[in-house]
Amino acid sequence: MQSLFSTAGLHPRNSFQRWQEFLLEQPVPLEQTRLDPGSFEGRLDAAEIGPLLMTRISQGSKRSAVTPATIRRFDKGDTRVVIVKLAGVLATQPDERPCLQRQGDLLVLDHRPAVLTSGAASQSMFLEPLRAPGQGAGPVSALYGPDGRPEPRRRGAHHELRRIRRHRAPSRAWPGSAWS
Repeated sequence: MQSLFSTAGLHPRNSFQRWQEFLLEQPVPLEQTRLDPGSFEGRLDAAEIGPLLMTRISQGSKRSAVTPATIRRFDKGDTRVVIVKLAGVLATQPDERPCLQRQGDLLVLDHRPAVLTSGAASQSMFLEPLRAPGQGAGPVSALYGPDGRPEPRRRGAHHELRRIRRHRAPSRAWPGSAWS
């Protein structure tokens, strides 16, 4: 994965403001509020693997709101994102239904209004299909070659998913999956 932004080396007083400015330049439909008055640390890494955008976000505690205005601005109303919790805790509230994610949990969200609140030392992996607006997501099989093995240029995704799997406690394995 390639590092796109980090607050490391920034003055603590300016780190959250620079984080917000960076995210405003990206197609990320979020409005953010800082929850901890102390220093803020954040890092965003990303990789495109075939039809999949993988984004790893490490950050301090904050509240993010997905609003109707931000959804319209980035034309993401018909997409879904998979969130894999790598560290810390994330509280989500889509459609007024609160949900808590811990390390190893998996959550699928569509782009509807929601509130996401992360605790200190939070890290999440976001998986989102790359496609033109209004176009369906490509099949998962697009990550594989004709022999059923991962395409060489896409092996990075499989490596990253295997690394995530190691962090998931056996007692919290996804039932009925190869991950259990």
